[in-house]
Amino acid sequence: MNGFLQEARRDGQNYPHQTAAIPELKRRPRVLIAAVNDENRRNLKELLDLYNIRVLEAENGEEVIELALQKRPDLILLNTELNELDGYEAARVIRNIKSLDKMPIIFLCAETDRIFRKRAFAVGGDSFHIAPLDLERLDRILENFLFRSR
Repeated sequence: MNGFLQEARRDGQNYPHQTAAIPELKRRPRVLIAAVNDENRRNLKELLDLYNIRVLEAENGEEVIELALQKRPDLILLNTELNELDGYEAARVIRNIKSLDKMPIIFLCAETDRIFRKRAFAVGGDSFHIAPLDLERLDRILENFLFRSR
């Protein structure tokens, strides 16, 4: 468990002290987490739980596309390295589906090389972040791509 999550729980707060302004919502937002690694998905899910966000999980590119079509998440946190279809290919497919083409896709990658960033934007990614995410970066992502639009 990362330090931010431990600090938030130790403080006994429902939400960490530096979180995005969480607006009054008609329904809980849904975020799709796509990562091969169970621990990475679990850590992201625990962070998103602090925001009262419903989490959908996928471990391969095919599941990402299927869940995006069926569940219509409000945001996708997409790791570049997935089985079957990688994150880039899954994003390209999603961007070519008219009803999903505006869904925010945030790429997560352990690599820092600019080629990975360029490729993410070329296939329609809205943002690119080095994994793993900490609470502060997740907070900015949610503020920019989820809460601000509501």
